Amino acid sequence: MNSRIISFIALLVSVASLGYAVWLHQNINSIAQAALRQRETELVHHFEPNVLELYRGLGVAENKLPKSPQTLEELFQPLADGVSNVVNASDEPAQSSDTDWIKFGWSTNTDNLDLLQQKLQAKQINCLQLISNLGTASFSIDSKDFMRARTIATNVISRNSLTVRINADTNSNGYEIWENGKKAGEKYF
Repeated sequence: MNSRIISFIALLVSVASLGYAVWLHQNINSIAQAALRQRETELVHHFEPNVLELYRGLGVAENKLPKSPQTLEELFQPLADGVSNVVNASDEPAQSSDTDWIKFGWSTNTDNLDLLQQKLQAKQINCLQLISNLGTASFSIDSKDFMRARTIATNVISRNSLTVRINADTNSNGYEIWENGKKAGEKYF
């Protein structure tokens, strides 16, 4: 009789173990996902202040910063966007079907170049800032605005004593050198 009770208890324990194994096998993914979500939330909350401070140090606008991020993807989205922009950027802007962008002006003096660009934009000339190359900032304009932009630019450069380079023609065959508001020369290729 004793051995019968022991056998019956062993059978019950085996059935219970088998049932638990089947339940665990069916629910392991949801258990693991819940644990991962919990750990991700802990990491986000731990690193959020430092990452936001990093973004501010890099000059990311406040409206681009993540608001109460819950996932690592949300926390690092501005960084991913910035890296994507750098990877996709080239010295010339992407061509669109209705705009033929050409490089127009460049300078090592970014204040002079910014002023020139602002004055052109105030006269309804579309300008597109380009990536800086070896300390030289530059911008492009729509080629159909080139002649008007060149006329406006020469007046702005003279009046404000700017030091910049501007393209001499739409084919980028050469450029004009302006030093302190005076035309100092031209270079052609």
